[in-house]
Amino acid sequence: MDHLLQARGDTTQLTADAVAYGVQLQPHLLQPEAFELWPELEPQLHLFTRCLTQWRVCGARLLGLDYGVVLQLAPMLGITVDVAILGDIQAMELHARDAINRRIG
Repeated sequence: MDHLLQARGDTTQLTADAVAYGVQLQPHLLQPEAFELWPELEPQLHLFTRCLTQWRVCGARLLGLDYGVVLQLAPMLGITVDVAILGDIQAMELHARDAINRRIG
């Protein structure tokens, strides 16, 4: 799971793309961010990241995760979905959906 929380590190391609488009990136934007994941939230994050291709869409906008897939995938990953885990998945889903839809416009 740690690999999901670490910055990719190599910014060579990003820097080259920025130069090609005439964009000057500020050095602080190229620094990796570190995140601490509480152990009790690891199953939720693991399940959520495994479902990132299971969004329901309408046009170009995300509506939400396909919960049928979420609930089928969870036992395969050894995760028992209870109300608390589902609530955490929904919180991540809502924040991700809103952030992605804002970028789409």
